[in-house]
Amino acid sequence: MLEKALGRASVAAMICSLAAGAAQAQSAEKFYKSKNVNLIVGAGSGGNYGLAARLLARHLDRHIPGKPTIVVRNMPGAGSVKAASHVYSVAPQDGSVICNVLNTLPLAQLFGLIKTDLDVRKLQWIGNPSRETFIMVVKANAPATTYKDMLKTQVVMGATAPTSLAWMYPKVMNEFLGTKFKVIPGYKSFAGIDLAMAQGEVHGNAGSPWYGINGTGGYSPKIRDGVLKVAVQFGFQKAKDLGDVPLLSDLAKGKDEKVALELFSSPTQFGKPSAMGPKVPADRVAAIRKAYGATMKDAAYIADAGRLGIKVNPVTGDELAALAARVIDTPKTIVGRAKKAIAAEKKRK
Repeated sequence: MLEKALGRASVAAMICSLAAGAAQAQSAEKFYKSKNVNLIVGAGSGGNYGLAARLLARHLDRHIPGKPTIVVRNMPGAGSVKAASHVYSVAPQDGSVICNVLNTLPLAQLFGLIKTDLDVRKLQWIGNPSRETFIMVVKANAPATTYKDMLKTQVVMGATAPTSLAWMYPKVMNEFLGTKFKVIPGYKSFAGIDLAMAQGEVHGNAGSPWYGINGTGGYSPKIRDGVLKVAVQFGFQKAKDLGDVPLLSDLAKGKDEKVALELFSSPTQFGKPSAMGPKVPADRVAAIRKAYGATMKDAAYIADAGRLGIKVNPVTGDELAALAARVIDTPKTIVGRAKKAIAAEKKRK
């Protein structure tokens, strides 16, 4: 009798669960039908973040229940902190707003660079279209072109600002690996650094995406032509077509160094991430996550991405949430060393 009763109860619970799921799906479809969804980008309209956002907007709507219209809005400022803070505490928490943020946002919070109540652990992460590899390049005639030689010889690198990866990577390598980089900040863009390299002001740049040895984007053509050399790659996995070029985290000498170098490799996994506000209803977040996952498998999206030089290799919202928490939970001793390493140099009077 008891077993039969338990069996009937289990079936009833299952039916209720399925009914609740169907109701949530209907609720999401009803909400999104004939609605505009704002995709706010924490960067300017040009550049990789703008391209990735508009690529997503062209395809995501087909997979969202109710097929809403997606409107891209740019809100640059403070390394996407402005846009993320808006979505976090100002924008409606009803599922009508998605935010694409910079991949350094968790690092910005970790190092105390965010002055709002934004907490990346409470954002509801949707996904990232591509696990990336970044590279450090130097001119073929630089004083040192390999990591081993950079331990003995100074190489001058260009950077935009002390919050950029172009600044952070060589500074972190100096602190945790003993390299001898000199970093000159103040360039307005990667294009400015490239011009400085051509004019002999600096020898190299760090933090550029790797588009593959046969790629047409980034530094790939100049690397194929032998004009530039790749000294180090950054990521959670080595790019197979970079041969013997060392992965940053593999160069660690001890446990603390390993944690630090993996910390600074995290932007490669955040990539061009999308997130929603902390109070958006769970069923609507689930609907957007499901739509995002379907978009990543959509042949039209993949083909469109390929034309832009983007290789689709997605990271899920759950993976991003776990990584954000891992970044913020970095031991304080390591954070202290890292923060000191990347601190902007004080101008001499």
